[in-house]
Amino acid sequence: GVEAIGVSCNDPTACVDPINNAIDAGIPVMTWDSDSPDSDRFTYLGVDNYEGGKAAARLMKKALPDGGKVALLTGVPGAFNLEERIRGFKDGVEGTNIEVIATVACDDDINKGVQVVEETMQANPDLNGWFFVGLWPLFAERGSMPLWEEAAQAGMKTVAFDTLPVELEYLKEGLLYGLVGQKYWGWGYDTTQMIYDTIVEGKQFDSFTNSGMDIVGPGNVDVMADAWAN
Repeated sequence: GVEAIGVSCNDPTACVDPINNAIDAGIPVMTWDSDSPDSDRFTYLGVDNYEGGKAAARLMKKALPDGGKVALLTGVPGAFNLEERIRGFKDGVEGTNIEVIATVACDDDINKGVQVVEETMQANPDLNGWFFVGLWPLFAERGSMPLWEEAAQAGMKTVAFDTLPVELEYLKEGLLYGLVGQKYWGWGYDTTQMIYDTIVEGKQFDSFTNSGMDIVGPGNVDVMADAWAN
């Protein structure tokens, strides 16, 4: 009985048939946050995740101008948005002395994220940096990643996707170096508005609707905190 659907796709391939079945039933579908590009959705709203990965790489190159060993933390392997961030990051550091020595997955699980980060730290005590493709382990109770926290306090650099309040606190304390953020509020608001414009006004959208992104560092972290508060 619904008149339209907006969906964030954890698996781009698995979502093709459900999306197309809805469209065949006369229900317009759009994607947000993570796309299913081979489906017939009428648009995808989100950041350009590949460019987001490259933005994270620029932050990492600034953090480690002489290079170093870096590990990547992802969520569900194969999720299109996360894979694009990884691809952008690796392309962004190509030709530098930054070496990606490991990519570990947490399946979007906070506790598993803590576990794999700490295991990677233990196996690589000389690690110079992390790219958290999402912020999963940072939702854990403070002190859950003692090896990561100790290394961060000693100068290891972590760049992370997202600009949620918990990350802003880590950034203020110097445990995170920089953040690449998405327009979270807009995902809910703009998705609803775009669906309305499609089914009521007959408006058409390009296949990709770029929501833009925010780059946050020590210089503008208070501005982002104020945006969340307001």
